[in-house]
Amino acid sequence: MFDNLSVTISSGEMVAVVGKSGCGKTSLLRVLAGLQPLQAGRLQFDPPLEPQRGTVGYVFQNAALLPWRSAWQNVALPLELITRGRRARRAELRRQAYRWLDRVGLAEADHQKKPHQLSGGMQMRVSIARALCTDPTLLLLDEPFAALDDVLRARLGQLVQQLWMQQSRTVVLVTHNIAEAVLNSQRVLVMNEGRITSEITVDRPYPRPTSIAGDRYLLGRVAQITEILEKADPV
Repeated sequence: MFDNLSVTISSGEMVAVVGKSGCGKTSLLRVLAGLQPLQAGRLQFDPPLEPQRGTVGYVFQNAALLPWRSAWQNVALPLELITRGRRARRAELRRQAYRWLDRVGLAEADHQKKPHQLSGGMQMRVSIARALCTDPTLLLLDEPFAALDDVLRARLGQLVQQLWMQQSRTVVLVTHNIAEAVLNSQRVLVMNEGRITSEITVDRPYPRPTSIAGDRYLLGRVAQITEILEKADPV
């Protein structure tokens, strides 16, 4: 799975991970989330995290919403799970779910809708709200915008930036899109065959624009990472 992989991510940092398919990006997220055990080595959080108590949020490539639940009920699901045994009141769960749906920009008229009644972008907003509703310390994003068009991808990237700036939680974004990685992160980790082979710092203030076009610094980082990946996997 990994080959002498060693990486340190600082608290409150926004990091992106790029690399070819099968290099271990998603496996790294799953290990961080506690969904996949390490076969060897050590994973350490300081301070310790408790995923079962909602300290880790995970956004999947597909929205993965329960089709029989409304938008707010999907968001409330993690809250139900971590409060099991304390019988949280429905009204309180709904209030918290509505608050997060508001924060990710979903109109109140859509809070009661089922997933099939929502566009792809709306579904992904619900998925992000669901990951954040437990107020996690660590937010993991596994190619969450891959199926969206470029305009919507940029808008949701801006949303993640805004949420991160409002509360500087640690964010790890896995993506195949190099421009997306550079635009949204403070540091880009390049993976190849289970190892981190390069780390590129992106020293630009937030919020960043929806496009890197015209920004020579960001374009330079994209070119640098592209060259690293091409050398690692020549045609």
